[in-house]
Parts: sequence; structure tokens; C-alpha cells
Amino acid sequence: MASLGTALLEINVSIVLSLDGAIVGFFMAYGIPIYMHLKCYHFKPTHDEKRQLKRSLLASENDDASLITGLDLERLKDES
Repeated sequence: MASLGTALLEINVSIVLSLDGAIVGFFMAYGIPIYMHLKCYHFKPTHDEKRQLKRSLLASENDDASLITGLDLERLKDES
């Protein structure tokens, strides 16, 4: 349908492609970062999302704690 419109109106295809690239490029350069900013700072999680976030944070804390204790044990073995 779009190609029929460009053929009937005799629009140069390079103009159509450059406008398409400009619109997509603008969205990628400005739209996506703005969306990410708004999502991060103005996010109101549902009850299920809160529970999932809490689980993932607790799991990451446990992983960090096990890494730290493992490193401390290795250091103690080296010192003795």
C-alpha cells in the first residue's frame, strides 16, 4: 500500500527511507531512554511484582554473602 502511494505520488524512495531512519533514530536516541527513566523513577509495582523483587534481592544478598564467606575462608587457609 505504501509503495503504491509512493508510485502514484512520484515520491523519491530515498526521501521515504531517510524520513523513516530519522523517525526510528529519534525514537531510539530519545524515546527509549526517556521511557527507561520514567519506568525506573515512577514505577509502582503490583503486589506480585513486589514479592518477586523481594525474592530476587534476598537471593542476591545470599549469593553475595556466600561469596564473601568463601573468600574469607580461602584467605584464612592461606594465612595458616
